[in-house]
Amino acid sequence: MTIQLHDLNQAVQDYLNTVLITTVNEVQPAPNSPGSINPNEIGTFSVKVDNTGDKTDGVPLINLRHHFKFATDVGAKFIVPDFGIARTGTSTSDDKLNPNAKVTDYVLFPDTDTLDFNHHTLIENLQVVAPNHTGDVVITCHTHAEADPNFLFPSSDRNKDGKKTFTVE
Repeated sequence: MTIQLHDLNQAVQDYLNTVLITTVNEVQPAPNSPGSINPNEIGTFSVKVDNTGDKTDGVPLINLRHHFKFATDVGAKFIVPDFGIARTGTSTSDDKLNPNAKVTDYVLFPDTDTLDFNHHTLIENLQVVAPNHTGDVVITCHTHAEADPNFLFPSSDRNKDGKKTFTVE
């Protein structure tokens, strides 16, 4: 396959949109709840980020950042986890959020921010506070990542030998 270097940015974006799958798992009610989430209760959930795809030629990813938010503002809040670093945006210069703060969206910089191809990561023990009324709450999460440049541009690669024969007389 021939690819032009200027196409690399789009190729990485296409990879993130087609191979990397982020799945938000079902919210579980509090242990003493009757099987449903009631108004103002805390529920727990997990997110699986899968870098397997359908092909055998994937790319390892680095600098993973997971962006949590609600599809619509219905009054629900996330409880900022006490692992990783939560920020207000995807940059390391964005403000840090305090663990246990209640927010409507945040970006989690996980403790392990790499993901090899054919692997997944599971982010567990995430918490959400239900709004003070009944109804549907839709949690969304997407993952920001970068293709590992050491994989894309290995320092040990080389081109073909140039050669020239000369005759000694």
